Amino acid sequence: MGEIVIVGAGIFGLACGYELLQRGWRVTILERETVGSGASGGVVGTLSPNVPERWNDKKQFQLDALLAARSYWPAVEACSGIPVGYGRIGRLIPIPDARALEHAEIRSRDAVKLWGGKAEWRILPPNTTPGWVAPDITAYGIVEDTLAARLMPAAACAALAACIRSLGGEIIEHWPVSDVSGNEVTGPLGRKTADAFLVTAGVGSFPLLSQYFGNEFGSGVKGQAALLGGVPTRGRLSIYADGVYVVPHVDGTIAVGSTSENTWSDA
Repeated sequence: MGEIVIVGAGIFGLACGYELLQRGWRVTILERETVGSGASGGVVGTLSPNVPERWNDKKQFQLDALLAARSYWPAVEACSGIPVGYGRIGRLIPIPDARALEHAEIRSRDAVKLWGGKAEWRILPPNTTPGWVAPDITAYGIVEDTLAARLMPAAACAALAACIRSLGGEIIEHWPVSDVSGNEVTGPLGRKTADAFLVTAGVGSFPLLSQYFGNEFGSGVKGQAALLGGVPTRGRLSIYADGVYVVPHVDGTIAVGSTSENTWSDA
């Protein structure tokens, strides 16, 4: 194996660096700011599956990843000594009307086949929904998805970074990259050469990759989130409704957030 430079120390770049080190690569991660300083360092931390319908390779890949997370994150905690708050706690999705109930019933049947009995997309009738859920949103029942999980994003990034350093990888913070070409990356602080490069810089990846894919390569979607305290979280499931996630964390906080803004003035 050779040397790889990863651009971006968010959750994806860190996870790739951790895996590549275990496969024998020499890994250097360049980060414009600090580990997990972008979207990866948020507070929501929901690991939610796509709905079980119109199945494709991407949805199968996500299913495999969500199932593997049950052993993956404990291994990261053991390597780093940092708790990440992972838990496959499940998710509730209110059923607001008869049409939504019809769709939920179809997806429930499809989940039996597509998820192979490893998780359920089941329907709880109105009279069996949890008492801590407002009754006015459960007139037609509620979906309980047993595959969804949660973790604390900033802690997960810190744990992966600690694992990378313990395995001999290097993470260089405050090292912005302005160009990736040939066998080198360049930036205001100089240049780095390697046998391969992996660009995992979130929305910052678009200008770096535009030379390969064109000026209209992609754009970002911005999220908003709040972290609340003072509410019991033990035994609570995540909730997803109208594009908003409510996620109870192991430390007693509850995150509320959505990623839905296509335009904004302040990133």
